Amino acid sequence: MHEVLEKQSQNATQPIVTLRVCVQRRSIPLGENLELSCSDLGDLFVLTLANRSLVRWFPYPEPGPWFIGIQKVCYTNESRHTWCQFASAASFKIVTSPCVSDGCSNGGICTEYEKSVYTVAACRCNAGYRGFGCDDASGAASDGLQRAFSFMLSMSNLVFIPAIVVACSRRRFPEMVVYFANMFFSSFYHACDMSTWSKYKLCIMPYHVLSFCDFYCSMLSFWVTLVAMARLHAVLRPVAHMVGAVALAMAMKWSMHNFIADATIIGVGVLVVFVSLTVRCGRLKKCYPHKKSYLWALPGIGLAVVGVCLFAFVQSDANYPYTHSAWHLCMSVSIVFLLPRSKVRVKDEVSGDSSSFQLDDFNDTSQLVTADFVNCSE
Repeated sequence: MHEVLEKQSQNATQPIVTLRVCVQRRSIPLGENLELSCSDLGDLFVLTLANRSLVRWFPYPEPGPWFIGIQKVCYTNESRHTWCQFASAASFKIVTSPCVSDGCSNGGICTEYEKSVYTVAACRCNAGYRGFGCDDASGAASDGLQRAFSFMLSMSNLVFIPAIVVACSRRRFPEMVVYFANMFFSSFYHACDMSTWSKYKLCIMPYHVLSFCDFYCSMLSFWVTLVAMARLHAVLRPVAHMVGAVALAMAMKWSMHNFIADATIIGVGVLVVFVSLTVRCGRLKKCYPHKKSYLWALPGIGLAVVGVCLFAFVQSDANYPYTHSAWHLCMSVSIVFLLPRSKVRVKDEVSGDSSSFQLDDFNDTSQLVTADFVNCSE
């Protein structure tokens, strides 16, 4: 509730006129000798020629009768009381609104809360701002630092570009699409999810859509990379992709921020890699893939472990912009070392037989892994 009070203009030769106004609840602001008397719970303010219009806010006014008392006091140029010879007028405008009339500033959101039979509205402030209108910046970061946080969390996803290029060069096109989707949705999700750190944000889609796509594509990037590392048969590979996609969708919808569910899915992927490579080694009677490939994969494994540790144990509300940007860096660079090459199909020009050679080693494209000959001619 607020009152806008305006006093009519006075001639310069007239006495100085002051209006003393009191707004209070339950009792009339009237004292002895018919003078204005404002209680401790009331709000007393003064209007003069220099301050002719005033807005007063009463957050969460209690129900019941409210009273407005006005007393006109006139002064001479020597600041002495004098008789008020002329009439003065004051206008009031009383308005109720869920939040402040100008709206919640600095990215705040006017939100209604319901409890029992009561409905309360208030500004939900972001980025450390406070106050009824989110106009108190005493707890907020500087404007430059807020811009840096927005830029850091969004642009750190561009480190996925090398992983996308590597996936394309190694003919891993499904993985390339997943990595690109991860980069796209993560960039715009963090551009929209800046309420804690910055008042600058950009939402190209509803927030819940960006949030789901970011978490889903991030976990799907883990899964398709592990499936590629497992070097499954061409028939089993799409089955593994679909099983992982459906399981991840169910897990994300069930509990998007459940670390145990995410760790379980990643653990299953690691188990698939271990079992697949162990079976290959048993069939070939030698280490598979080549030992150099394991050395090449060590930096990727190390970066992935560091990234998971940052995400699970180090990341907090106090260091989120820094640790989460580091998480993006670790995960994207690890793909460059972990993603194997794709399968190449070669045709025998003499016999017409088609041979499927598995050349998807980490780093050595000259090593022949398997050959399944299919007679194409009768």
